[in-house]
Amino acid sequence: MQYAIRKFAVVAAVVALGATMMTGCSKPAATTEPGAPAEAKAVKVGFAAPLTGDNAIYGQGMKRAVELAIEEVNASEAAKTAGMTFELRAEDDMGDPKQAVNVANLLVSDTSVVGIVGHFNSGCSIPASPVYNRAKLAMVTVSSNPALTAAGLPNVNRVVAKDDAQGAAAGELVATKLGLKNVAVIDDSTPYGQGLAEQFVKAFTAAGGTVVMEEHVQANDVDFGAIVTRMKGKKPEAIYYAGGLNQGALLSKQSKEAGLKVPLIGGDMIYAADFVKIAGKANAEGDIATALGLPLDQQPKGAEFTEKYTAKFGEEPQAYDSYAYDAAWLVMNAAMDAGADRAAVVAAVRGSMLDGVTGQIAFDANGDNKQQIISQYQVTDGEWKQLK
Repeated sequence: MQYAIRKFAVVAAVVALGATMMTGCSKPAATTEPGAPAEAKAVKVGFAAPLTGDNAIYGQGMKRAVELAIEEVNASEAAKTAGMTFELRAEDDMGDPKQAVNVANLLVSDTSVVGIVGHFNSGCSIPASPVYNRAKLAMVTVSSNPALTAAGLPNVNRVVAKDDAQGAAAGELVATKLGLKNVAVIDDSTPYGQGLAEQFVKAFTAAGGTVVMEEHVQANDVDFGAIVTRMKGKKPEAIYYAGGLNQGALLSKQSKEAGLKVPLIGGDMIYAADFVKIAGKANAEGDIATALGLPLDQQPKGAEFTEKYTAKFGEEPQAYDSYAYDAAWLVMNAAMDAGADRAAVVAAVRGSMLDGVTGQIAFDANGDNKQQIISQYQVTDGEWKQLK
């Protein structure tokens, strides 16, 4: 989805939105004199996501959003009262599970890190989360695989909906609203892709649909010719793809150009302008994506966030940037409330309530956001447009 860059001054909006993000529960640090400002203690917000590779578009955008949140908190009276100055410690997990564990160990070893925003991929968050848990380090993530919070770790919190909600919404959409009966299902063999495909199949078949073919590819595959040939023989009315942006776009492109003129339907990972660029406008036309949460322009403070973000960085927010921004506020509010003690921050994050850009965030006993919202989009005239 495209957001226009505003060319007018946004100082007032910055101040107004930043002020509303405070929970009002920060406690003052000790001072030498009553009413004297506390000496600032430097603490770090850890960040982990793919900053290089296929999903770097998401990781880089989230990193910018966290930088914006840190800048605002540091300028706030609450941070001054708490005697804290926040810094960013960012690491590139490259979307690779093994690298994610390495990154987690690096962040854990930095004793000034009080909480983590990340990871992006479920396949990275799941193996990294026990590393953070052993170090009593709070983690606030956009990863959507249900297994992440099902483990019951007290440090793991999720600000977006889970894939079981997303997969079920997609299955109902395809079978009921679109009225399609025969669908081919492909996943990218990652925890995200496999979990999403499983939930889609469950919902789609329960609604009377038939899965005519199920295939597993690898997350770095680029040639889908053999699979497309097999699919053509099965005559599906649509392809459901559960996986990453680049592979989904290439599958859409290659299937259409091979004569399989059916829509590709996928999850939140394909919901990006780059999907249309890679697939080609004509090939992407009619493709559908589900996404976690509301579109930015419908999020409670989405307009203000967009103004601030574009004014600072000169480009539009990506799909998860507002969630990363809210996640950073949750970590920093918890630190200002509980102090720089990691275990105390873990408890404070789990008990948090934030009226954020994306809406009200509060966590259940497993660390899942109590709001589970899914939106649906279709490529129309070369742009993602929301399906009502």
